[in-house]
Amino acid sequence: MKVYWNNRNKKAEILEDIEKDAANPWYSKEPQSHILIGVGRIFINPLDYGIDGYSLSAEDLEALLKKLRDKNTA
Repeated sequence: MKVYWNNRNKKAEILEDIEKDAANPWYSKEPQSHILIGVGRIFINPLDYGIDGYSLSAEDLEALLKKLRDKNTA
């Protein structure tokens, strides 16, 4: 997982990576989703929390799914 920290001295790195990965909102109805689906990553781009957001790779998602399945079988 990559965390994007606020940096006021340059364009937000998360916006650059979203553009490079051709990510689109998960859904486009209002309110607009802060989850964007790209080619290789899913981006979470919240409007607050002191960070610009973070991205999840396929490996991150598989690990999260495994944890969810493990909790459901416990």
